[in-house]
Amino acid sequence: MACKSGVSQRIQEIENPELATQRTRTLYKAKGYTDDDWIEKCLRGISICDELTDQWQKRDVKEQREYEILTAEISKAAFGMTPSLYKKYKDLKKENLRDHFTDLELIFSMLSEASTKEITINKRVQGFLENKKPLLRVELLRAMPGEN
Repeated sequence: MACKSGVSQRIQEIENPELATQRTRTLYKAKGYTDDDWIEKCLRGISICDELTDQWQKRDVKEQREYEILTAEISKAAFGMTPSLYKKYKDLKKENLRDHFTDLELIFSMLSEASTKEITINKRVQGFLENKKPLLRVELLRAMPGEN
C-alpha cells in the first residue's frame, strides 16, 4: 500500500511542484538540518544545477561521462578541485557533497553553475567540446576578480 501512496504523492508533485519542494525541505529537516536559510540556498542550488544540466541536454551533451567531466570542470573553477577530491578533503564517503557545503560554498557553486548556464546560452554552444569552453570563462571570472 505504501508504494501506491508514493506513486500518488509523486503525481501530485508533478501537478504541483511546490509539494516536492516541501517534501525535500522536510527530508533535510529529518536529516538534522535546522537552518532554514541554508536549506533554501541548497534547494536553489539544486534548481540552478538542474537548469544547467537541462541546457547541456538541449545542446547535445548526452553521455553520463560528459556530464561528469563538465561538472568536475565547474568544481575545479569554483573550488580548485574536482568533486571527488573535494569529498576526500571533507572526509565524506557516500554522502552528498552539496549537503555538506557551507553557505559560501553553496553560493560559489550556484554562481559557477549559473554563470556557465548563461555563457552556454549566450554563446549558443553545441556538443560536449563546445560546452567545455564556457567553463574556461568561469575559471577566468574566478581568477580575475574586479577585472570583469
